[in-house]
Amino acid sequence: VASLPADLKSVGRAAQAEVQGRFKELEDGIEAKKQALAQSLAQKYKEAHDRADAELKKIEEANEGTFKKFA
Repeated sequence: VASLPADLKSVGRAAQAEVQGRFKELEDGIEAKKQALAQSLAQKYKEAHDRADAELKKIEEANEGTFKKFA
């Protein structure tokens, strides 16, 4: 913008502001997607962890019954 002739500087500043606004929108969109992806991954991890805990509890309960038979 600084290298533009005086009569085009206002047009250059307006174009610069518009481009900066578009980049800001892109950055915000990327950040929102990143947060959504992180939330989704965290939810899937928690669900998998809960399923694994439930299966482990079933195995422990089955083993507990087996040990009682030997006692």
